[in-house]
Amino acid sequence: MQVQGKRQLIIIIFLWFVLIGGFAWWNVSQTKQFVLQKDLQTARSFFDIMVTTREWNALLGGVYVQVTEDIQPNPYLKISDRDVVTTDGVALTKINPAYMTRLIAEIARQNENINIHITSLKPIRPENAAVPWEIDALILFEENNQEEYYN
Repeated sequence: MQVQGKRQLIIIIFLWFVLIGGFAWWNVSQTKQFVLQKDLQTARSFFDIMVTTREWNALLGGVYVQVTEDIQPNPYLKISDRDVVTTDGVALTKINPAYMTRLIAEIARQNENINIHITSLKPIRPENAAVPWEIDALILFEENNQEEYYN
């Protein structure tokens, strides 16, 4: 009878561990799903704000800012009124939506550790060249009209 009781106790303990393990696995998978959804929602919000900011800049035809050590004229913006000087002698340069996005991305990376990267399969600025996973995503966007990509 002792052996029978020990065997039943071992089976009950084993089943208890399986049950607890199943709940733990379920809890971890639910937490991962929640975190993924929260991260996607945050990324979508950042994207929407950036698109709105770019649209604002584009509607104005670009915006002029003071030339500083950190903000230099955009060598890829080839227009006659890119650089102007105010009547007070202040040098200004026109910032188009792409350059503005890059400047905002630099601040976001430094201050918030948020990475924003403009990219293209045919970039004008060499530093905007797509990395392999971005190439895959951009091809999906073009060929399948896919709206977002994440991994």
